[in-house]
Amino acid sequence: MLLMIEQLLSSAKESLLRRAAVVLLRAIIVSFDTSILQGLSSHLHDLNRHLRHLLIMDRDDGVRLLAELCLLDIKEQMDNAIRDLENSMVKRVRLE
Repeated sequence: MLLMIEQLLSSAKESLLRRAAVVLLRAIIVSFDTSILQGLSSHLHDLNRHLRHLLIMDRDDGVRLLAELCLLDIKEQMDNAIRDLENSMVKRVRLE
């Protein structure tokens, strides 16, 4: 599914298709469990590159806005993954 979205982001000529692809990508990213992100790092890197390109170069304001929101969602999910990793490494000591 991510490969199909990546293809739409890079080759769709209609702005409506690019908007739909970014909305679908946002829905997928928000629904990810943080453990899934580790296995998808290469795909996320490519998608991040495509989204940044859309943010800078796309002529449709709606696509640019959705790309920016999607990049923020990716950042939030990555921050959550790091926070979960840090929390799993902390050992709690209880004194009784």
